[in-house]
Amino acid sequence: MAASNTFDTTNLGSAVSNTEELTRGAHLISPGATPFFSNTAKSKASSIMPEWTLDDMDDPRNSPIAEGADASSFSNEFDEQARVFNYVTTLERNPMVTDDQELVDNAAGVNYAGAVMKALKELNRDTETQLLSADVRGISGSTRTSAGLAEQIGGASTIFPTEYQTPAAQVLAGSTPTEGLVDGALQSIFDESGDDASVRIYGGSGWVSEFSTNTMRLLGATNITSRTVVNLDGSKGVIKNKIRVYEGQYGTAEVFNLNSKTLIDTTNKDMAYFINPAMVEIKELGGLIQKELPDLGGGRRSTIRRKYTLCVKNPRAHAYQAATA
Repeated sequence: MAASNTFDTTNLGSAVSNTEELTRGAHLISPGATPFFSNTAKSKASSIMPEWTLDDMDDPRNSPIAEGADASSFSNEFDEQARVFNYVTTLERNPMVTDDQELVDNAAGVNYAGAVMKALKELNRDTETQLLSADVRGISGSTRTSAGLAEQIGGASTIFPTEYQTPAAQVLAGSTPTEGLVDGALQSIFDESGDDASVRIYGGSGWVSEFSTNTMRLLGATNITSRTVVNLDGSKGVIKNKIRVYEGQYGTAEVFNLNSKTLIDTTNKDMAYFINPAMVEIKELGGLIQKELPDLGGGRRSTIRRKYTLCVKNPRAHAYQAATA
């Protein structure tokens, strides 16, 4: 006698009574981390265009005067102050579910509460993407765009006067990320900003991989530029090839992996932001806003909005690498 076909549920036979199995819970397959947004200081905004001032000191001078000489020349100590601003921008996610979907039993949390939770995670990724972007500050009708981090520290920012833009030595596009490159950026940050060059490097996976390759591995017997020697313990069978804190002559760099989905270039993933956390902040207007909208009969729905802007207090205290190639 032929065995019943357990795969045939469309014709007569024992298979039509087989039950389905669906594990409860849904597994998000996209990364949700937002390290720059999460780690950057927040403060309250009270207008749609928060402003801040920058100031600079004259170069040091060594000009002795004669004994008993009267003061004959005077200087305006505030002639190089600059007043800058960035617009508050608004991002939103609008989750909804139908009446029927809210009423049925569901294994994967496909309901109103689940929709709101997922939309909030998506809004956080939207925010990270905009913060890291090269968006130029602007206003079109009633839509405001906030200048992104890459625009503010990329060297030719439309926000800052030439005097205060990130120096060329700290804009590293097209360079291989090596110890020398990082040391050079830290040295320039120290020289230009006057602050200890202790930064957080937020890097795409492509940048971090190249930096690791060029600092943790001996690339060849004749490569005398490699300053790190890796000793492998063969008895344990473990190879550690990871840099999370880099200590250079002019400061310390702590490396963070950025979410690849939030990068300007999601193909090469080879940009990096060298950020002094004391010299950047996110200003939020009103905090996170969540409103459930009227149900007009089709199902529950809401809007979740965030109003914020990015303020780089001192462009000279940061560095940026747009790409390694």
